[in-house]
Amino acid sequence: MYGALAFIIDESQKGAFKYIVNIPDIGTVTLTYTSEEKQTGNACNPTRIIVTEPVIEEYSSTSEIIGNRVIITIKI
Repeated sequence: MYGALAFIIDESQKGAFKYIVNIPDIGTVTLTYTSEEKQTGNACNPTRIIVTEPVIEEYSSTSEIIGNRVIITIKI
């Protein structure tokens, strides 16, 4: 069985975030990440919120950044 679970991360808030999702007949998945404000060097948009340290706690995972998206892949 193949499937996907997508989280939309709001890049307008900074801080530490934790989401726990219970998937019936599969188990629990916990997503944690930190959003930090970084300087861009652009006078029109001097700062930007950047997502850092995305982790799925219960499973081994890989993460990559594609454009402005963070893709985390796990196998359950």
